[in-house]
This record gives sequence, structure tokens and C-alpha cells, in this order.
Amino acid sequence: MIRIPHAGLVLVAIAGRTWAQDFNVDVGETGTQPTASYAAAGLAGVWNNVRANHVAPFTPGPTASDDMLVGVDGNPTGVGFHQYGGMDHVTASDPSVTGNDALLLHDHLATHSLTLESCMYLNGLENGTYEVIPYGWMPNTPGTNQLVRFDDHPGSTLVGASWPGAHVEGVTYSRDIIEVTTGHIGFHVGIPSGGAAFPGAGFNGFQLKLVAGAPV
Repeated sequence: MIRIPHAGLVLVAIAGRTWAQDFNVDVGETGTQPTASYAAAGLAGVWNNVRANHVAPFTPGPTASDDMLVGVDGNPTGVGFHQYGGMDHVTASDPSVTGNDALLLHDHLATHSLTLESCMYLNGLENGTYEVIPYGWMPNTPGTNQLVRFDDHPGSTLVGASWPGAHVEGVTYSRDIIEVTTGHIGFHVGIPSGGAAFPGAGFNGFQLKLVAGAPV
């Protein structure tokens, strides 16, 4: 029995697959991101620190202003991130939140438009199945809800309430499973129906984990 062709196919398949792309991203001023030991509701690892400035003109595709992300291992990747819509960078101090939780949640990007959400775009991803955890929580405003939704994905989620002492789904974050087929994810954080332009809707950051790669 000749086994060499089979072995060659296995080697080609392994060589053709990139490693998992897992990311932690904190929105805020330079140097305000959590430490790498912090997992929040996802994986521990290096946190990208991005300001998430409004990038115009609108495009969901890559831009020259993209923040190029490092993975949770700290290594550079070809994945870029930019945001369109949210324009108010807010830093506050909520005494109920401390430590790394505070570093993630005390600063946020806000939209004050009832019709324009903060729109997040990721490009350059490996195709596959991803778990995405967006954080939408406003310090000192426990009655404020954020509406989180994904492009080409049914439904939306309301996020918000008083800090319960630890991250809880539906309070500080939502969790969605997203299939990526074009290297792209788009998601949005906005003011829900009946919400107010002030304080608006806040976006603190997100975590992304590759659950399963696309078939080779």
C-alpha cells in the first residue's frame, strides 16, 4: 500500500489553514485597556486599545484608517477594525466597578443619534464560525439599554442594567455566533426604540473567538 499521496494531502491541508484568530478589543484612550490576565466574559489575553473614531466616508470594507489588531497572544494579524457613527468618547467613574472591569467599562463610545448607530466593521478574518461578545454598558446610568445587532443575522439584543458584581449576559454584553464567509463581520450598537438621545447608547469593546474554521 502506498501512503505517500495521503500524507502529502494532509500536509497541504495543514499548511493551507491559518491559526485561530481570537481578539480582545477595548475602546478608550491610550493606555486604559485591561491587563492580559483579564478574561472578561471571554478569553484572557492581550487587549487591543482603540479609540474607534468615526471614519468617513461610510464603507463596511477596509479603510486606510483601520486599526490593525493583534491576537490575544499579542502577535500582529491582518485583521483591521474601524467604526462609523459613534462620535462621543466618554470617560466616567462608577464606584460600583473596579479593577480590570472598570478599565473596560469606564470608558465608552456613545452615539446620540436615534437613527445612526455606532457601526463596527472587521475585515481580513479567517472564514469560519465565531463567537462575538460586544460590551454595551454605561457607567452611572443603569437604566440605559443598548441595542446590539449584526449584519445578515436575525434578531437583536438589549443590553443594560445595574452592575451585578461581574459580567452577566444581557447586562454588560451580548453573545452571538456568527458565520464568516467573506472575511468580514459588521455589528452595531444603538439606541433602542423609546430610548433617549442623551445619554444615548454606549459601546465599550468586544471579544472575538474563532470557534471552528471553515472546511479545507
